[in-house]
Amino acid sequence: MNIGSYTFDEYVVMAAAFHGNPAPGLLIGGYMVELAKGALPEGTIFDAVVETPKCLPDAVQLLTLCSYGNGWMKIVNLGRYALALYDKYTGEGVRVWIDPAKLSMWPEIKA
Repeated sequence: MNIGSYTFDEYVVMAAAFHGNPAPGLLIGGYMVELAKGALPEGTIFDAVVETPKCLPDAVQLLTLCSYGNGWMKIVNLGRYALALYDKYTGEGVRVWIDPAKLSMWPEIKA
């Protein structure tokens, strides 16, 4: 299963180079970003809100034009592994999150 235009293996290499290691949260974050992007109309110019400072912001920066530096991504530490992408002009968007109660089969993600 691809993450954007990257194969999983390509994304792992790119993520490790950017983040320092291919952290599980960064890898699942790639799928979260793609899920959110896929729910927005094609061509939408969007901003991002990320609800954790851990790993997920890097997935957003790797797969979108949003970054902390350009002001298109805000990090609000609510302690949730979640992100929202929303239209810069209308405010309409989508939120994607991880439900920790459903992760028992994948302990490496909770590490």
